Amino acid sequence: RFEAIFGETEALRALGRGNDALPLLQTLAQEPSWKLRASLVRASLLIDRDELEVANQLLRSLTPESAADRNQRRYLNGRIHLAQKRYGRAVEALGGILAKPEGVPHPLLVATLFAIADAHLAGKSPERGDDVLEDFIDHHPSDSALPAIFAKLDQLYAAEGKPSPNELSRWVRDPAQPRRALSQWSLARNPLRSAVRARAITTLPQLRLSPVPLPPLGHPQPALGRLLLAR
Repeated sequence: RFEAIFGETEALRALGRGNDALPLLQTLAQEPSWKLRASLVRASLLIDRDELEVANQLLRSLTPESAADRNQRRYLNGRIHLAQKRYGRAVEALGGILAKPEGVPHPLLVATLFAIADAHLAGKSPERGDDVLEDFIDHHPSDSALPAIFAKLDQLYAAEGKPSPNELSRWVRDPAQPRRALSQWSLARNPLRSAVRARAITTLPQLRLSPVPLPPLGHPQPALGRLLLAR
């Protein structure tokens, strides 16, 4: 029965009906073995509704024992700080997840990267945010989320006055796919933004032979945050 109730809440969330899922989660939290899991999901939905103080109080009442549950609570705390425009505290909270990434579910890891990038964008420090994404790309050259991560990295580069192409240039020389093609794409977009079209023209033709699908020029930011509690 409890598995069915939780499944219903997940289906409602997937349909964008988080408000309908909240009463079910409150019912589920009455069962001791489900309290923590249901409360974490409920806190996420409360943050979506901008009920930050209620979500904060709920998270403070929880005492997660496993590393996975502690990381989920840490991520939600980071989201609260971000919504409250406490960008430094958001980066600090979220950075704790990246400090020990072993065992962190992939959706949560990627959502954390995006939240840190958003905190640096909002906090007017994009050059520090791109370091975080570049480090991840450097250590995960074939990650399944690379297209989305490169799209976010491109947003950070666009917010910088003069982004450094050093990492992109190094990855372009690396035969590993898809990182090489995505790096070529981003490397070509930097001179396009500064109207140095000749440099972009020398890079773009190489992408015609790439097997990696590239995002469109106006690529939207993927909504990865909703995957954070996938378990």
